[in-house]
Amino acid sequence: MKKKSGNSGGKGRKNTKWIIVSVALIAVLAAGAVSAVTFSSSNSTAVRNNEIEFGPLGSAHDHAAFLVIIDGKRIDFAPSKYQLKSQYIHVENLIGTTLHKHALLVPVGEFFKSIGMEVKND
Repeated sequence: MKKKSGNSGGKGRKNTKWIIVSVALIAVLAAGAVSAVTFSSSNSTAVRNNEIEFGPLGSAHDHAAFLVIIDGKRIDFAPSKYQLKSQYIHVENLIGTTLHKHALLVPVGEFFKSIGMEVKND
């Protein structure tokens, strides 16, 4: 007698996607925290951009791997419409999975704002 197998594969894949997104966001936040500590101990002049203060252009050079999944669908940031929209934080070279940050204290939300997206809690 054969035993029926359950459909547990979909749930595992869904959990894996959330883990990937969570790890990517933690990496971006950690890079921001390191930048904040470095910036607070330096004598750099802050730049005010849309009511957010962050370090001057060139005060950092950080890369973060990231992935955004909304409702189970991955957003591809490789197309040119997303490339180099901000000097401070952007994707480049038609690669949409590496975020480049070129100033201290620049939040990841600044990237989304630069490409016309808004991040909300809901």
